[in-house]
Amino acid sequence: MKIHVILCTVLFGNIVSISLKFTSFRLDNEWELYKKSYNKIYADNNEEIQRRVIWEDNVRFIEHHNMAANRGEHTYWLGINHFADMSEKEVTRKMKGYKMSHHVIKDASLYLPPNNVQVPDEVDWRQKGYVTPVKDQGQCGSCWSFSSTGALEGQHFRKTGQLVSLSEQNLVDCTFKYGNGGCNGGFVFRAYQYVKDNNGIDTESSYPYEARVIISLYNFILTFCCYHVRFSVVFF
Repeated sequence: MKIHVILCTVLFGNIVSISLKFTSFRLDNEWELYKKSYNKIYADNNEEIQRRVIWEDNVRFIEHHNMAANRGEHTYWLGINHFADMSEKEVTRKMKGYKMSHHVIKDASLYLPPNNVQVPDEVDWRQKGYVTPVKDQGQCGSCWSFSSTGALEGQHFRKTGQLVSLSEQNLVDCTFKYGNGGCNGGFVFRAYQYVKDNNGIDTESSYPYEARVIISLYNFILTFCCYHVRFSVVFF
């Protein structure tokens, strides 16, 4: 028993020493505020130590960048957000779910504007009312669904004059049949095919986003709803 106690003490001491080595006491309050602000809950102390080490690296990177920006070396400043305790590889793996079809690229053609049309240097579609407020995909590789709804929202506004937020969750749940992968990435053109076959797409208010696939929660009911739009619908 004494051997076990001593061994546990040594192991615990090693964990503490590692955490002290790679974390800074001056950031203790900021770390607690960060966890509270973004509702961060970790599985155990080891995971929290790992997340804090990553977070502190990102904090230092932001501080150095912003100091350089203050000197005029950059034209923008950085800040902390809910991704700050994730590595760049993790963010790439979890968030970048958009997939490009090489077939579509191969068959694409170059757009040449008519000679008699004056093309502006830039257009801010937000100022023209085409863009809904910024959305958050969470830790789900569903960026393809946001690309899809964003384009459809703009076109619907162009046609009707009404800006309606459309349901990314509808696409995340209902386009597996078309070859998309929910939170594991997908193709925009396959999302459009689903909307076309379904004669529309649910609105955000009727089918809110949950940053996960929820078919398993509703089983037959949701599967049925995927092909028979449930509540408010925008038709194209």
